[in-house]
Amino acid sequence: MWVDRADEAAALGHVLTAAEHRRRAALTLQFGQFVLNDDPPRRRAMHDRQCKLYAQAAPDLLPPAHRVDVPSAVGDLPGY
Repeated sequence: MWVDRADEAAALGHVLTAAEHRRRAALTLQFGQFVLNDDPPRRRAMHDRQCKLYAQAAPDLLPPAHRVDVPSAVGDLPGY
């Protein structure tokens, strides 16, 4: 539902509204994946979709969120 609303808002040129709807979609997926401990592939797919939606929304949020990569012993850790 939130992704559909984001697409509709973007088509009308409502950039901030679209970004907020994508942020809500990402949050919904974040909460949804908490109950999928017994289904790791599905949980991973939800996590990947969540990351993609937030990455799409981030630059258009108010204030914008900027990705940073934090170096660690296991490789760079992404954050906003």
